[in-house]
Amino acid sequence: VPTTATEFQLLALLAASPSRVFTRDAIIDRLRGPGFAVTDRTLASHVRNLRAKFAAAGCAELIETRAGVGYRIGSCD
Repeated sequence: VPTTATEFQLLALLAASPSRVFTRDAIIDRLRGPGFAVTDRTLASHVRNLRAKFAAAGCAELIETRAGVGYRIGSCD
């Protein structure tokens, strides 16, 4: 599945610790560094794009949202 550089970094981060739920702030800090001005909406847009791309490839559960916490990699079953 083709991804942008940011989408790939996000996917690699989540896949590196499959059982861990990452907060939105932790993801932004890891992808861009602390203090970088990225909003939750930008992160949500990248997640939405990844979900759409992988859903088209047959993996609709790529990224799980944990309400009030953040995101983690899904099982892709």
